[in-house]
Amino acid sequence: MVLKHIKSYKMENVKEIGSIANYYGGLSVMEKLASPNDKYYWSIENYSGHEWEEIPKSLYDSLMDYQKQMKLKCLKDQCKREMEKAEEQYLELMSREPDSERDRAEYEQEAREEGYDEMKSISQDILAQQKKHSD
Repeated sequence: MVLKHIKSYKMENVKEIGSIANYYGGLSVMEKLASPNDKYYWSIENYSGHEWEEIPKSLYDSLMDYQKQMKLKCLKDQCKREMEKAEEQYLELMSREPDSERDRAEYEQEAREEGYDEMKSISQDILAQQKKHSD
């Protein structure tokens, strides 16, 4: 059953799924709560808006699970990139040759303030390996 216009749905019940899309929009799902018969729909937006089609709850749940997994993967990838960037910055900071012991202490303080402290041991190991290979 295709519903061209559902007037009674709330936009907060509409959720976009994944990144699949066309020129006008992507795949969306909607939960319409109406006791005792909750209904679930999906749609791909087109030039005239959404044409909602009823789907089984199991498909709705699977699509929502997929969306959660994709968000988690995205967050993990983003976190990994940020950690790699922070480690590179820390390595760059710690590889500077200090003019004095005071400069070394300032570099270390700057690193702590930037939140690189947790990577210090890993980064020191990497610096030691780099030095070993350059000798």
